[in-house]
Amino acid sequence: MTESYCIANGETLHVLPRGGNLLPETFTRIEPALLDTLQACSKHWPTEDHESIQTMIQTAEAAHFQHHWVACETAFFQPLPEAKKYYALPAELRQNGYRRFGGDGLFHQWAAQIHPEDCKFVSVHLSENPSVAAIREERAVDSSQGYSHLEGLPGLTTCGEIDPSVVLFLAEQGKSATEISDLLYHHSGWQVFAGQTPLRDLWNDSQKGALFQKMYLHNLIETIGAMVAALGGADLIFLGSESSAIFEEMVLQIESHFADFSLPFEFKEVRRAQMIEEVFNYRCR
Repeated sequence: MTESYCIANGETLHVLPRGGNLLPETFTRIEPALLDTLQACSKHWPTEDHESIQTMIQTAEAAHFQHHWVACETAFFQPLPEAKKYYALPAELRQNGYRRFGGDGLFHQWAAQIHPEDCKFVSVHLSENPSVAAIREERAVDSSQGYSHLEGLPGLTTCGEIDPSVVLFLAEQGKSATEISDLLYHHSGWQVFAGQTPLRDLWNDSQKGALFQKMYLHNLIETIGAMVAALGGADLIFLGSESSAIFEEMVLQIESHFADFSLPFEFKEVRRAQMIEEVFNYRCR
């Protein structure tokens, strides 16, 4: 599903889930010279990028490449420390770009810019596809996401971090790479517990949503703790969501879990379009 926003100054921002080393800037103007780079992103992450890239190229071409930008979700995590950036893979694979790129960077960059520069904090995006980042001096030092959306926390339809041997087992059972990708990207995640039940209903359903709630909270709490450790202690835990009605109770439970650590918590409701426009104005003013 493509995601684009027309903002107040007449620019159009097209969100790109994965940019890797190919798009290191948060916002890049779409020009003919950029098309090869975009197609390369599509080849690296076909499941996540292909539809978005085809749409943004068609739209930009129709507008003669005027006032169209790529908003890259991974650019904020370019400065990740080496200890976090790399997997324990052979040098050839590391050099070919198989590393952690983070994700959901537009949200976490917005969180960084609304807090003091000297603040070190954990940024938590509460959504159907949650993510967590550790931020120090407006720079990311850790992220729950990796090379793709499959690493890290489970999402509505994505499996999250699993033992890689599961993939090997599925291949040994005769499933193709396409079938495995479809399973992990589209037929896993929170939906497996209650089908396409809306998140609000699933959270309030004590029967169908019981295991979902336990897993969602456990994964979040565990990841927040890891981010606090990565920072060597945090000034606060920041949680943002587009739906306070769904997540306010969850915030209270997370805050309660960390009560003995005396960590300040901050919860803010945010509209995604407004948030992305604020990041654009901050970065490109």
